[in-house]
Formats: sequence, structure tokens, C-alpha cells
Amino acid sequence: MGLIYLWLGASPSLAHEGHRNNEPNAVEQPVTPPIAAESTPDGGLEPVTPESRFDPVDFVGRLHPAAVHFPIALLIAAALAEILLILRPGLGLATTVRFLTYGGAAGATIAAALGWFAGGFRLTDRSQLLQWHRWNGTAIALLSLAAAFLLARAGRRPAFRLLLFVTAIALLFQGYWGGELSLGPDHLGLN
Repeated sequence: MGLIYLWLGASPSLAHEGHRNNEPNAVEQPVTPPIAAESTPDGGLEPVTPESRFDPVDFVGRLHPAAVHFPIALLIAAALAEILLILRPGLGLATTVRFLTYGGAAGATIAAALGWFAGGFRLTDRSQLLQWHRWNGTAIALLSLAAAFLLARAGRRPAFRLLLFVTAIALLFQGYWGGELSLGPDHLGLN
């Protein structure tokens, strides 16, 4: 278990735990010291902390960071392909846009659901950054599903485009806020 924490890095895992507990500055939370020890199969002792017990909700929530990148890429690629389709209709990108949108909408829905597991099931957060990230991610999932629905309907291309482009812009903010939550303030080194 200790190797996993070393591999993942302390800050993102502590940030995750803080978000589930609705702590405003989750990245800066100290590590909880061990409170007991259990024997290991080889006869040694392994510290037992509240985090070392298997929690299925926590486990599902920890899948959120791995699940977000695929729908981000698909939906932004769908928006770029749609722009190319507007500029050059003869490129034949309609099928590509459909594939990217449907895949992105499915992935965004899964990523948003995993995000609720990661951040805890509540409507408000003490961390304003987490609250923006939570509700923007939920909106992205809903917008992308609505865009996919419109794409499947004949004659709804203008409304589909609007939703797709709004979703792509929202994804840029979402990615930035996710970086702030997992990597800390000024994670891009702009200041």
C-alpha cells in the first residue's frame, strides 16, 4: 500500500481525501499518523490508518482522474472536427464527429459520476474551487448528452453545434480547475 502512495504522490491523494471530507484547503491537509498495526503474511507489521481500510466508494472515486482525459480529448476533437466540417463540408467528417461526440458524451457521463464519488455526495462544498469543478463537470456531462441527442435528430445541427462548442469551452475551464485541485495552486506556473 505504501508503494502506491509513493507512486501516486502525496498531494493528489491527500487532496482527494480532503474533498471527500469537504475540507476547504484539501491539498494542504497533513497525513494522518498510523493508529494501529496489523501483521502481514511474512510476520511483519503494517501500519493501519483510516485510509488503509478498503472503502469501495473511495476506490471508485479514485478512478475519476484516470477517466477524465478520454472524454476531454474526444469532445474537443469533436468540436475541432465540426469546425472543419463547417469550413469544408466536402471533407466527409460527419461520421467522425458523430463517433467523437457519442464516445465523448458516454465518457463524460462516466467521469462525472466518478467525480461525485471522489468529491462526496453533497450539493455544496466548503472549497469554492471544488464546487466549480463539481458543477461544471456535471454540466459538461449533461451538455454532451444533450448534444449527442441533438446530433441523432435530423435538422438539429445548429443546436448541436452550439452545445458542442459550449461544452468544449467548459472543458477548458474544467481541466484547469482539475489541475488546481490535484496539483495545487498555480500548477501551470503562470505566476
